[in-house]
Amino acid sequence: YTGRENILLSGQILGFSEAEMKSRLDVIVRFAELEGFIDQPVKTYSSGMFVRLAFSTAIHTSPDILVVDEALAVGDTAFQTKCLTRIRELQRNGTTILLVTHSTNTLIEYCDRAIYLKRGALVDDGHCRDVVKHYANDLVEEEGGIAIVDDVKNAEPSVIEGAVELASAET
Repeated sequence: YTGRENILLSGQILGFSEAEMKSRLDVIVRFAELEGFIDQPVKTYSSGMFVRLAFSTAIHTSPDILVVDEALAVGDTAFQTKCLTRIRELQRNGTTILLVTHSTNTLIEYCDRAIYLKRGALVDDGHCRDVVKHYANDLVEEEGGIAIVDDVKNAEPSVIEGAVELASAET
């Protein structure tokens, strides 16, 4: 299928008529920034182009729940910003966003709640900053490093120096 046909097929799977999807087509293609490629077969698309098309189609179908699995890692900073802006708009309009990511900064900035899974088991469920800290501390502990400090001003100097040494060793 071409990109255009893929959009129409995705819409049918989601229960939209062909006419409804055709009315959204230009906005979907423009958002994905694929105007010059939309009539080419998707099998010729890069993985990034394909994810752009899929993400754009999904966000322009008024979903009640949107599952985003690392799709925001695709594209340049401007495209990522555009996607995150659209996610904020969907959130304001009542859409539930399930963001699957390893980007802790994105979680903290865009999510109200985080769930930390390890090997399929629930480890933590709660406020983003708390869950991210738990996740980061587990990673550091597994690597034999130091824990993340809540309050740098009041932390022991040796802890801060250790963090600097650990960060320097990783670069």
